[in-house]
Amino acid sequence: MKRWRGLRELVTTAVDAGTTSVEKVQLGLAKRTFDVLEAIPVVAPPARVVHVVHDVSVRSVYSTIRMVNRGVGAGLDIVLSAIEEDRASQLAAGERAPDP
Repeated sequence: MKRWRGLRELVTTAVDAGTTSVEKVQLGLAKRTFDVLEAIPVVAPPARVVHVVHDVSVRSVYSTIRMVNRGVGAGLDIVLSAIEEDRASQLAAGERAPDP
């Protein structure tokens, strides 16, 4: 079970870190475009509004991905714990537990 827990930790950490990195890149690239638009007096006011809406939307999407990732990780922990308990009770009863 240690290997399965390690794999779960590796995958959830990678998804979390990858999501954060992609979010930073997306916000950074969009900022460059919005900086140009916000420097043009005629389009600056609506560009600022769109910029805020864009950034809030992007942050909420990536935050949701990280939240779901953590939920899946927690769910896997529960499943792995149940498997461990089942194997322990089988061993206590003298049965041979199947290998995962």
